[in-house]
Amino acid sequence: MAQIYPSLLAAKQEHLETLVKQLEPYCPGFHIDIIDNVFAPNTGISIEKTNAIAQKTYRQLWVHLMVEDPESYLEKLHLKPDSILTFHIESKKDTKKMINKIIEKKLIPGIAINPKTGIDEVFPFLALIDQVLIMSVNPGFSGQPFLEDTLAKVGPLLGYRDTKNLNFKIAMDGGLNEKNLKMVTQKGIDVLGMGSAIFDAKVGPVKAYQLLSEIVE
Repeated sequence: MAQIYPSLLAAKQEHLETLVKQLEPYCPGFHIDIIDNVFAPNTGISIEKTNAIAQKTYRQLWVHLMVEDPESYLEKLHLKPDSILTFHIESKKDTKKMINKIIEKKLIPGIAINPKTGIDEVFPFLALIDQVLIMSVNPGFSGQPFLEDTLAKVGPLLGYRDTKNLNFKIAMDGGLNEKNLKMVTQKGIDVLGMGSAIFDAKVGPVKAYQLLSEIVE
């Protein structure tokens, strides 16, 4: 069954701590976007706020670095062991070196890939990471419409995983909601980052999360 991580960029930031506590009993962890306003046009959630959330929740954090220089951000993050740290294949860095630095910090390495980037870009690193994140919107803002053609990347990843006998998880983030969730999970997605569908729902975030969880079950 696919796991849903509430994406905190879509939450009301002044109520972040309360919302985290409300959702903790129901979700495996929380997805946090850190953006440098260079790699993508937004500022996301700050390093300071991310570190604070890491200390206050007993759930796993999945931190997504949408930044040009992920290594400099890694050095400033104080995450609990086994938190997921995802950076972009498109960012300016030595990819293998970055993966090793994440592992040295006792974190779980993941690579994200933008909608326009070919999936073959990540193949050389799939044996080294635990998760590949398919972006189903262009990075930057919560609430964008789902780009259905990004689902074409799932098949090659599943084939590569089976052929090479690897264990990485396939994640998707961007534009996911109750209308496309079943279609997405049937393609073989393991992990989902969902923001607006949870935090903008009229029924409230907890009830929205429960209803979305029923769809993936």
